[in-house]
Amino acid sequence: MVVVGAAGSLPVEIGQEVEAVNLAESFLQQGQLPAGTYAVMSRVGERYVFYAPL
Repeated sequence: MVVVGAAGSLPVEIGQEVEAVNLAESFLQQGQLPAGTYAVMSRVGERYVFYAPL
């Protein structure tokens, strides 16, 4: 995870590496998001929600 600062500044890495599961895709097939895809993460209550453009 990273914190994005002001425009033109480098993102600052925080926390540990996070493994995410895309619940919008079938577990039985190869995922459609390529490795290295950037996603936005927000905490909602006790859970984290990810958004990645398709």
